[in-house]
Amino acid sequence: MQRRSCAAARTRYNIPSRGNDVRGSKGVQIGLLGLAAAGCGGSSPPVLADVETCSAAWQPITSPAEKGRYSPLVFAGDMLYYSAEADNDIRALSLAAGQETVIDASHWAEGLWLEGDHLLFSEQSRFFSLPLAGGPAQLLFDGIGPNPTLEPPLSFAQAVSATDLVWLEQGGSGSVVKRVARAGGDPVTIGDLDQEIYEGMALSPTAAIVATDLGSASLVPLDGSGARPLAMGGHWFTAVTADGAYWMSETGTQTAKMIFAPADGGPPQPFWPDLPYGVGPWRMWPDGAGGWVVSATQLFSDQMYHGSIWLLDAQGEARLVACDPDGGSNSAIADSQPAISDDAIYVATLAGSSLLNTIVRVPR
Repeated sequence: MQRRSCAAARTRYNIPSRGNDVRGSKGVQIGLLGLAAAGCGGSSPPVLADVETCSAAWQPITSPAEKGRYSPLVFAGDMLYYSAEADNDIRALSLAAGQETVIDASHWAEGLWLEGDHLLFSEQSRFFSLPLAGGPAQLLFDGIGPNPTLEPPLSFAQAVSATDLVWLEQGGSGSVVKRVARAGGDPVTIGDLDQEIYEGMALSPTAAIVATDLGSASLVPLDGSGARPLAMGGHWFTAVTADGAYWMSETGTQTAKMIFAPADGGPPQPFWPDLPYGVGPWRMWPDGAGGWVVSATQLFSDQMYHGSIWLLDAQGEARLVACDPDGGSNSAIADSQPAISDDAIYVATLAGSSLLNTIVRVPR
């Protein structure tokens, strides 16, 4: 196969620039891997996977529609719960009947969690409880107040535990982390951070861990003793958990690596050392069994990028389980936390050029 020039590769894969991407980093990440896979400045690439080997496992269960950002997906019984920004509501989808029902018509849930017989959700720095059995949402805490300013501080991420509500918002020298006890009391600022935008936040029993692109992450103790930077990570944020933060970095024209910065403040560590050629992890989430669900962009044998889903187990063994059959400029990726059942993974996907969202079932 004749090698294409770098310019031809950029045209072929319809690689967006940083300025064309709403989040800033996605286009750069895909661009770097796209040029790498085209062989710019390197040797011929190894054998690539065929789309036909994984596209049948990419099983849409909703019709394509422009929905914007999705909340995390939550699974309970045979019901899938989620919220989409464009709908400004919370919905339940019966997996048995295929019927979608609006269960709250007035909120977009940026954060969504299952707690026993109710959903807990966040809308900016407001937190609510919504009974699964039906009924209106109950306001648990209002971090904005009854008389907000014309432009209240934006909250980029929220997290909850059995004892605390925690959120990240604009303020201070860049962003601040705030906490309020679920038992009641006044909110307190527990950390002042120098970055204005963070991609994710997670809670441990004693701290919030926040991370964003370009290797930046911090540990913010819940006791208010001050934010502590973690080891510098890689280029593009992929995940944050109570254990630390994860990034993907390019290492050359044809290779990439993943880096983990532990929450205990230790030095950065390699992660997924056998990352396959042409695979660019975009986001990943713990699977509840010591492994990971990974959403990636991946070059296939048709010389186009496709969205793909990988499972990485606790022993580090990786398995490609599904891929978007379309690929190219309309390649789809998953950006919000998936719901995981015994036999399947449910992901909310966004297609590139069309900006259409679809919820996809991936058999495990």
